[in-house]
Amino acid sequence: MKHMEWQGATLRTYGEIFNGLQTLKTTEEADEFYTLYLAALKTSDELAGKTDEEMAEIVSSNLGYLLGYGSEEDRLRIQGLFSKSVVHPIFGGKPAPPPEATFALGAAFAEAARARAEERGLADAISDELKGSGLTGVVIGDGEDAIRIPLDGGS
Repeated sequence: MKHMEWQGATLRTYGEIFNGLQTLKTTEEADEFYTLYLAALKTSDELAGKTDEEMAEIVSSNLGYLLGYGSEEDRLRIQGLFSKSVVHPIFGGKPAPPPEATFALGAAFAEAARARAEERGLADAISDELKGSGLTGVVIGDGEDAIRIPLDGGS
């Protein structure tokens, strides 16, 4: 995403998008924000070729995730403003569990990602996760034992 315009401000970073989300007071504003964010995401080369359904899932997950950085009360209030689905990718539209349970849920999520990585191979999993990040490659370790993983056609 290059940027999006919201209420006279140019939003380029996740922090700026989070701040923009915090300004939402009505369903009309929330739906306009959603539409502008979706349009901005469609300018991303790494998302070229995604279906409308896939783009809607990305928007829902991204905005829902960002709302998780605010208070629980604000997250649920702002999520409720959107006429389209905007939910936290882990908590959904429900209240977050207590911190200990949230940590356990995150650990389980990481374990599932590790298991997928082992199935596909670590290099493929890392490459899949970081595609479109702007990085040309990742180096894990150093010296002769380093693992080099090219991304997005990098070598």
